Amino acid sequence: TTGPMVITTQIYNFGTQLGTDMLVSEGYELADIGIAIQRAITGGTGKYNSASGEATQTFLGFNATEGVSLRYELKLKK
Repeated sequence: TTGPMVITTQIYNFGTQLGTDMLVSEGYELADIGIAIQRAITGGTGKYNSASGEATQTFLGFNATEGVSLRYELKLKK
């Protein structure tokens, strides 16, 4: 009910075709609602092919289908 619950790899697809412009992040996910946690941006493809930086993830709770609702802030290094 509190603290880290899983370690995940997440893919954020920004292109119109899967995999053409995407970012990848890795890190912990928290069970705590409203608490932000940082994740590493570990790479990407297309215009993000040399991406690095930090993703901040906040768990907002569960949605109507029992899935999770999350907020992200992505900070890329230049």
